[in-house]
Amino acid sequence: MNLRVFAVLAFALGAVSSASAENYHLDEGIDIQLVTPPSWTVLEKKFRMPLVVLGPRLLGSNFRPTLDLSQIEGIPQDLLDPKLFPGFEKAFKKGKTDWINGKGGKLIRFVPYRTEAWPHVPIVHTLEFQYRWDEQDFLERTFYFNCGAHSYHMKALIPMTPEKDAVEKVLQSVLDSFDCAKNH
Repeated sequence: MNLRVFAVLAFALGAVSSASAENYHLDEGIDIQLVTPPSWTVLEKKFRMPLVVLGPRLLGSNFRPTLDLSQIEGIPQDLLDPKLFPGFEKAFKKGKTDWINGKGGKLIRFVPYRTEAWPHVPIVHTLEFQYRWDEQDFLERTFYFNCGAHSYHMKALIPMTPEKDAVEKVLQSVLDSFDCAKNH
């Protein structure tokens, strides 16, 4: 294993284990809890988003991994019923393909719809795609889920660099820490 990649992996994983849970107030009556590494920055109510988490700048890239969260307003919770959601996949793929083509980029691959579970969120609807833009490859993972009485959209954007695997492990630990149990 490349020594640089090993150092990043060791730092990233160690940082998560030394982090503590923080509470964030998204809106009236909406509080969540996340665990983020100390080297990551959490911004509340920036860029027209309730919560944005920024990772450190990666080697060989001008970009940082990001995670953004927003509450889905005015959408009934049953829309996120697993039996109804797969029909959304075709429109999602077309929208993302049109978006990246409009930016002069190229879709590399699209991973079909799937569900996953996080420790505090039993059903997470996930779509992901990889694309090339501005001479950089990115992996974008999009999540839709209910937590308490609220529905959320979360997006992770990961620059495809040698640190990608370490970054994905850190992001997954942040996702696994997401908790809005106080909002029930």
